[in-house]
Amino acid sequence: MGFDILLLITIIIIGTLAWGGIRGAPWVPTHRKDESRIVALARPPAGARVADLGCGTGGVLAAFARAGCRVTGWELALVPWCIAWLRLRRFTGSHVRLGDFWGKSLSEFDVVYLFLFPRAYARLAEQLRRELRPGARVLASAWPLPGWDPECVDRAPGRIPIYVYRVPRV
Repeated sequence: MGFDILLLITIIIIGTLAWGGIRGAPWVPTHRKDESRIVALARPPAGARVADLGCGTGGVLAAFARAGCRVTGWELALVPWCIAWLRLRRFTGSHVRLGDFWGKSLSEFDVVYLFLFPRAYARLAEQLRRELRPGARVLASAWPLPGWDPECVDRAPGRIPIYVYRVPRV
């Protein structure tokens, strides 16, 4: 009986990690040194609403929460989600959703951060353009958003590039 439960738990954990890789990207944590860099590049005003699409263990969300932002993250993989939930529960106004962000409205957010596979960026680019308010910022780690012109690209030595976009004012 005990082995069956252990096997089931293992299958669930590995299955959610695999499902995350299929839906957006496998869990690859953002380096701790990049967390404050991302917040600095976003320049969020106090109280800004920030989304992390595939938040992993919540490091980037915690950095934004410490900066006074209200944060929401989505994570498919069970173990990283549990860690993110535990990490963020002390911050008022923070939410970590178990599940994916596809089909969810992103219109309420002032800043959206993503670190996904390029194929997900292609799919997400139009949704962001359609839903985000003018002036909202999008920060994409590693790869550019197709069809978007970055406001800047931060290429810190030895770190992954971060592409910073602002939704144009109409």
